[in-house]
Amino acid sequence: MKVLDNRKCSIDACCQVLTDRNDFVLIQRLFEKKQLRFVDLHRLIGHLSTRTLTKRLKHLEKNKIIKRQAFRESPPRVEYSLSPKGFALRKVLLAMTDWSKGYS
Repeated sequence: MKVLDNRKCSIDACCQVLTDRNDFVLIQRLFEKKQLRFVDLHRLIGHLSTRTLTKRLKHLEKNKIIKRQAFRESPPRVEYSLSPKGFALRKVLLAMTDWSKGYS
């Protein structure tokens, strides 16, 4: 039996990007709505503080899962959407949803 080297595990790379269960919730909401403002994301998720939501969005943006678009308006408007890399997670999240329906 071959032992896997943890440094080369492809699942490890995914776990370094999606580090928090709220990351999955944010991505799911963006699948559903395509593009959302911060206040709308906060309202849809509900259980996150604004500080935690900001932290999760910055983390996902840094890892190129979501895109942040700022508009020069008064008051300022910022919208979030999935990047192509983020949208590629759709099949993964659907599989996770199917698995959880079968075992919860």
